[in-house]
Amino acid sequence: MTTAINAHWEASDEEAYTYALEVLPPIDWRGLNGLGDGFLVGEPFDHGLCQVTGELRARYTAHIHYGSGYWYSAVPLTRPEWRAVKLPNSVAVKSL
Repeated sequence: MTTAINAHWEASDEEAYTYALEVLPPIDWRGLNGLGDGFLVGEPFDHGLCQVTGELRARYTAHIHYGSGYWYSAVPLTRPEWRAVKLPNSVAVKSL
């Protein structure tokens, strides 16, 4: 059974997305429901308990280009959490 993860997203911009993409090779990359793409920055932000596996794992900042906007994860995600993130038709975010 796959656990759906609700991530907390903050608004970003193309410049921050591109910088994060180019500063280190991504640790993971994925398409997002045909509406965009995203990645995990290649260096862990910290370590924490994974909501999917229940194990202590490295957590990474996620960046996404979804629809016409750019966003980053306010709370770092493990790789299994990143793979389990379910995005609604519009990303719920806090304004900058």
